[in-house]
Amino acid sequence: MGLVKPNTVTAILDKVQHIDDWVMFLEHLNHTFNIQLSQLLAVDLEVQALSFSVHHGLNIEANYLNQVALTNVRLEIDDDPRLRKSISEPFQGWMHDSQHFTEQEINQTQVYQQVLQPLNIQFGSAIQLIYDNKICVILALLTSPHRGALSSLELQPIYDMLPMLQQKIYQHRHHFEYSTRTLLGSQLIQKIKQPIAIINLNGTVLELNDDAKNLCENNPHLYLHQRRFTFTANHQIQFTQHLFELERNYNYYQTLDYTQRTKTMVLDHDLFLTLDLLIPEKAHKIFGLRPVVLATFTCLKHKTQYPRELYTQIFMFTNVEHKICEQLLNAKTLKEISYTFNIQLDTVRKHLQSIFAKTKTHRQSELVQLLMKFV
Repeated sequence: MGLVKPNTVTAILDKVQHIDDWVMFLEHLNHTFNIQLSQLLAVDLEVQALSFSVHHGLNIEANYLNQVALTNVRLEIDDDPRLRKSISEPFQGWMHDSQHFTEQEINQTQVYQQVLQPLNIQFGSAIQLIYDNKICVILALLTSPHRGALSSLELQPIYDMLPMLQQKIYQHRHHFEYSTRTLLGSQLIQKIKQPIAIINLNGTVLELNDDAKNLCENNPHLYLHQRRFTFTANHQIQFTQHLFELERNYNYYQTLDYTQRTKTMVLDHDLFLTLDLLIPEKAHKIFGLRPVVLATFTCLKHKTQYPRELYTQIFMFTNVEHKICEQLLNAKTLKEISYTFNIQLDTVRKHLQSIFAKTKTHRQSELVQLLMKFV
């Protein structure tokens, strides 16, 4: 890249006035410096809340990035050692993944396995733009294994821009401080092209996006009545039971594992509902309410081609395991899979146990829901 003069980027930065303008700045930053993904985020240190987050990635479909952001909402800030270190104390200069953390520290995190690896992102460099008694604002630059880590020479032009960038952030610091105007969750679900709702633990729908409204109007398995989801009889009982269990688990949220915070329902052979309990602090900081449940509907018939190569990278499936997962995504039963491939049912079950171990899931519905996040 060399010592590129970032005249175009600084010209764009000078035009930043509104909160949405920061995405335009990141887009030009990526293009000028050949960066795969960049992120500008802020943590309000007084309430320990992620108060601002925008990102841009070249050649990455916008709705997929929104899905990634939704996955990130479900994760804990403490899961990512880089972010944890970034907000714990002020530091000077760049923080590089390859220099400040071991490969194992990064690879074992959920944010790497569920967010970065599917995007083919490996290397990251971050710098604090502001760190005071109120907020910490961070610029993170991420690149692919093929692109390689950013060198000091490549980062120097961006470093030279920092005084101007810091001045702009101070000028518009209200963009980065926590307030009800900057709640991420409500904005996020409206952007995602998938039926999503926010409900409380008694089942009242607090907010839902247009896709969820359309689903309720056109799907025979559910409808919306007096701000509540209404299902067929058996599913209604299951839905109520799931909410009861999540409410009970809510009292012990500090020790909950994934299976205790998430419930999955199979509404039809091509329609799944996932209920994610967001812990009180996270719900309050992201959605402004406590506690809340994120209700995500997934329609199999709208999914794209089976992403074999991606699943191989993430889960290391064997050929047979790939075939089983593909059939499960097509709503096939284990008996149907056994018949299709002319193998014993017990053999299918043994392969399924191996798949469970590799994906850290425990039930077919949980497995399918996980796989659907990447297709």
